[in-house]
Amino acid sequence: MDKDLKRMKANFDELCDEDKILVFFKRLLNEWNQELNEMGEAEKRTAKGKSMVATFKQCARYLNPLFKFSRKKVLPDDIRQALLVVVECCMKRDYLAAMDQYIKLAIGNAP
Repeated sequence: MDKDLKRMKANFDELCDEDKILVFFKRLLNEWNQELNEMGEAEKRTAKGKSMVATFKQCARYLNPLFKFSRKKVLPDDIRQALLVVVECCMKRDYLAAMDQYIKLAIGNAP
């Protein structure tokens, strides 16, 4: 089954930084997947449904390297710290701050 099940069931506050990042994004993916699974087959066959499923699969695929680095505890410090801020902002439901932090992480904040 899921190799991260033990981490997923652990108390979030007791996890190390890398595991917090891993668990947070894994839970988001699982919730998203559950929403897609609850869609009717007819809805999944529409252009919008196909696009939603394709987007989910692409995101899941693109997050795999992050999960791999997190499991091995080899995330670069700057990325780890920035992602931790994103996770903390999302958990406080401060999505604008999370997005700002993500953009700084993704494209930098050069003058």
